[in-house]
Formats: sequence, structure tokens, C-alpha cells
Amino acid sequence: MGWTGYARTPRDPAAEVARLCTFETDSRKGAPVKIVKRGSIFYAAVRTTVTAPDGAPRTYQMDKDGAYVFGAVFLTRQDRGEWLYKDMDEGMGPYECGAPVSILDLLSPTTNESALCWRKRCRARAALQSRKVAEGDVIRFAEPLTFTDGSRRDTFRVAIDGFPGCRKRTVFECPETGARYRISAFKTRAWDIVSRGQTDAGAGEAAT
Repeated sequence: MGWTGYARTPRDPAAEVARLCTFETDSRKGAPVKIVKRGSIFYAAVRTTVTAPDGAPRTYQMDKDGAYVFGAVFLTRQDRGEWLYKDMDEGMGPYECGAPVSILDLLSPTTNESALCWRKRCRARAALQSRKVAEGDVIRFAEPLTFTDGSRRDTFRVAIDGFPGCRKRTVFECPETGARYRISAFKTRAWDIVSRGQTDAGAGEAAT
């Protein structure tokens, strides 16, 4: 399915996504159980109640009320003043796999291979994003990273910048030179903690 455009951005995009998740046909009706926004993407758990025999799904396990919950993804963007969205259900195997565990835990058991693969990728991403680092931790990436200053490094000491009451920022310091770096998409990259500890901050910063 392609993109659908609105002439104006909805006053409440989340409410519009909820409306799009709400439907009723001759054999089933659905409504969102939970919707979570990640950047410009909405992830939804949609509960569908079967109201006629021919509406029963072949790949989802229904509960005692004759209902099941499936996952849905809504991509959104703005283009030339228009608000556009593209919706997909989990059985289409969406590329976007940022659904949080709170959504995944609501979904009904299924035998749909594409849906199962999507759920697995979402849980793997959620596990990566749940990792925590603290001031002074030393981490090592699976592959060296290339930065704007031309350097390639794989090992860094974590430094937390910020003043009390202000938003904190995580930066990464080379243990050998003290040079500081910003690393994009840090939580979703492959890395391990080598050691725990505290450190003093250095200066000079580059980015991946």
C-alpha cells in the first residue's frame, strides 16, 4: 500500500491514527488497545473481534471472546504542507521494527511467519535499547567507527555532560587521547561494556 495524504496535518496525529485503527465490517470490528509513537512512526496493538464465522483469522489465536490482537505500523511524514501516512500490519513484515515491548506483549499468538519475524526483530531492538551505561564505563564496539575528523576507533569511555536541572548528554571519550565523540544511534549498535568506573571529562568533540 502506498502513501495517503491529507491537505493539513491533523490537530492530534495520535488520535487520527487511533481513528484509522478503528473499523467495522460485516464480519469483524477493531479498535486500538495501545498506540506508541517513536519519532515519526506510530506502533499500534489493534484488537479485532470476529462477528461472523467467515471473519475468523487463519493464523491468529482468538481469546474466549472471539477476539485477537495484531500489530500495526503507521509511517508518517510531511511533504509540501501535506501530512502523509502509510499503514502496514505485522503480517506484511514491516521494515520498521521499533515497536516497544509494551505493544508486543499485547499481541495474540500467531503462526504468521512474517509477523513472527517482525516481532522477533522488534524484541531484539528493544533489548539493545534497554542497555544502560554510566559515567566512566568503558565500551567496545564490534566494528571500528569512522568519525568526521578521519579517525577510526572502537573503544571509548562514557562521559555524561550537563548541569543539574538540565538535559544530560552522553559523549564518548577516547581513553588514549581524551578526544570526545558523539555517536549516532548508539543504543542500536553492537557493543559491550569492557569495564565500569568513573572518569574526568576531556575536551574536543567529533561525530560519526
